[in-house]
Amino acid sequence: MVGRCAFCDLCSSNATHANWSFFTIEKFGWSELEIGLSLSFVGVMVAIVQGGLVGPIVKKIGETNAVYTGFAFNAFGLLMMGIVSQSWMVYAVIVPYAFGGLAGPSLQSIMTNQIPKNAQGELQGGLTSVMTLTAIVGPLLMTGIFRYYTNPVNDIYFPGAPFVMGTFLAILAIFIVSRSLPRSSS
Repeated sequence: MVGRCAFCDLCSSNATHANWSFFTIEKFGWSELEIGLSLSFVGVMVAIVQGGLVGPIVKKIGETNAVYTGFAFNAFGLLMMGIVSQSWMVYAVIVPYAFGGLAGPSLQSIMTNQIPKNAQGELQGGLTSVMTLTAIVGPLLMTGIFRYYTNPVNDIYFPGAPFVMGTFLAILAIFIVSRSLPRSSS
């Protein structure tokens, strides 16, 4: 079950990874420089969260709560990205979206602590397999959704559709994790 949770979460991230350039060009007419600057900002925010804030936050709220909090921030950030109407809003949304980075390390720590030491390699291999699968499925799914909802022959024009789909996948991850993880993990 937790593997499915990770799959949903990683696929939801592909809304951003696979469509960032397409989305920002389509929605805001951004140049390569503007795209690069925005991705740099994403990188800085992710580095701040994962490099400096995950540890103190997990220590304060516990691993399980960090998983839920990360997935909730991921869902919120993706939803907001899907509906932004001004280019400056993208930067405002990146800040909470970066806090989605609480989920992955916390979830991996919980899984690592639930299996014997002699099975750690199998766990890491399984997680790598899930990541590889989402790196194949996610971009195909998300760019297909983007193409469909930006195609002029369709009745609905909505370049943010992949982000909304990512929101649903992040919410599905929350549901799966709620059925898989004990609430007392910390």
